Amino acid sequence: MARIATVGELMPFVGTHDEGAVDQDTMGLFLDGAERFAERWIKRTFSPDPPLDEDELDTLSPVTKSFPLRGRSRLIRVPDLRETVSATIDGSTVLRDTDFYVDDFEEPALFVNLVNRFTGSGQGKLEITGRWGPLVPDPDVKLAVLTLAARGYKRRDANFSDVLQTQSGNQLFWSSNMPEEVRKTFENLRIPNLLFA
Repeated sequence: MARIATVGELMPFVGTHDEGAVDQDTMGLFLDGAERFAERWIKRTFSPDPPLDEDELDTLSPVTKSFPLRGRSRLIRVPDLRETVSATIDGSTVLRDTDFYVDDFEEPALFVNLVNRFTGSGQGKLEITGRWGPLVPDPDVKLAVLTLAARGYKRRDANFSDVLQTQSGNQLFWSSNMPEEVRKTFENLRIPNLLFA
């Protein structure tokens, strides 16, 4: 089920406001696919995790995510951490603002900073139980997702070829490449690939 945008918001992108003129189930599939693609490509979460409950409240049980720790690492990527409930390193409890600090210059946070570097042999594991992703979708991400979903839906009319012949004899071109404005949005939201000693 789409979380960043709705089928109703997608309809104008394919040129209609008439619900009877489109296949809403298929539009929903393209919208879901565009959302999943965006999150995989950017490696971030763009909607609340756990999702909002049926009353649109943030009350469902927190979600636990794991992050690898490597030799002498201190700054750890934790994409889109909004609220920390608990945390462990290799099964031992660690405390926020005592054993680690959350990078909260942005909301939600992208990194945590361990007070003491991880010095275990091999690879350790940081587990954080909390709430992830923004409560309100980023408008730029929403626009990019709607653009991708609309392009996919319209290419369906051309049997997924790159050219659609219209009734008036014109040709519409639907390149299968990611649109440049979508790529720029996604690239700007990726977490920097930094190495920390």
